[in-house]
Amino acid sequence: MKEKREIKRAGVLGAGVMGAQIAAHLASAGIEVCLLDIVPPQLSEDDKKKGITTQDKSFRNRFAQKGLDAQVKAKQSGFMSKADAERVRVGNFEDNMKWLKDCDFIIEAVVERLDIKQKVFKEVSKYWNGNAIVASNTSGIRLKEIATALSPELQKFFLGIHFFNPVRFMHLCEVIPWAKTKKEISIKKNDIVEIISGPFKRENAKVTRIDKLKEEVVVELLGSAVPIPITLKLDAVKVIRREGEEAKEED
Repeated sequence: MKEKREIKRAGVLGAGVMGAQIAAHLASAGIEVCLLDIVPPQLSEDDKKKGITTQDKSFRNRFAQKGLDAQVKAKQSGFMSKADAERVRVGNFEDNMKWLKDCDFIIEAVVERLDIKQKVFKEVSKYWNGNAIVASNTSGIRLKEIATALSPELQKFFLGIHFFNPVRFMHLCEVIPWAKTKKEISIKKNDIVEIISGPFKRENAKVTRIDKLKEEVVVELLGSAVPIPITLKLDAVKVIRREGEEAKEED
């Protein structure tokens, strides 16, 4: 019997609006999260007056910390409870990419520029543990182009997972495999539920409709409410196959 995939630790790359919300959503589900972003390019005048140096963690992790703080303080926070923020560990791309070795799930949410995404994924390849699902939250860049930065084996574990803004309140997520994504990751409905929901345990999720739209096949997974108090219930999870084999309904 195939072992179920569990997501206990996640890495979120990019602490902007989407990255910080995704980190908050995962943490609210009980997942330990490392939230990483770039090191600021230079010290501000205020930093210099305070005696802060470029080696201080408060400086190096500033952008990731800013993203986390914004979610904690927001009126429509991505966190179910402020206490959930304790599951998020902030860091930066230069010092802390090694944390990804312990992650079961890694999702990139940096700026929508191919060169920047490829640079980030080249670093991911160095620390991938050989089993983690690796995803991009891109909404407009072809996965095939991003995947050129990945090793051949990692490409099999790579797909698009597009959350909508605001993550906690938009009950929709797109799962977008590409031609080389392993079928057991991209198509089988139980794996899709595990990848996206983690501990949400959508046991009653069912493939209710398969629509052929030109060159795309859209599989909608609709299920009952999540049996824990998470606002995002993923009422509609769309699995979109844009390249390669045609998606099929599976038991």
